[in-house]
Amino acid sequence: MRSGCREHGYDISGSTTQIVPLLVGDSDVAVRLSEALLDRGFFVPAIRPPTVPQGTARLRVSLCADHDVADLDAFFAAIDDLGRRRGLRVMGME
Repeated sequence: MRSGCREHGYDISGSTTQIVPLLVGDSDVAVRLSEALLDRGFFVPAIRPPTVPQGTARLRVSLCADHDVADLDAFFAAIDDLGRRRGLRVMGME
């Protein structure tokens, strides 16, 4: 997951655990991304103030042993597509 995030240029705040925060910044965008990902079969909650500081809203990606490379590829394809088609971007996306 981390290498995929690096390849896509996503900011993951130096995460080293199985929970990977994808920094979004804007709370509304984080919520819209979370909802759009759920529509595509990915449960990725939006975390926003007051849980995190203002301007640092993020998506909380949790991995488990059941996830495989195909799952990660599908996730990155979904989030990249949402960025292109709907302008919903994770910090670091070109």
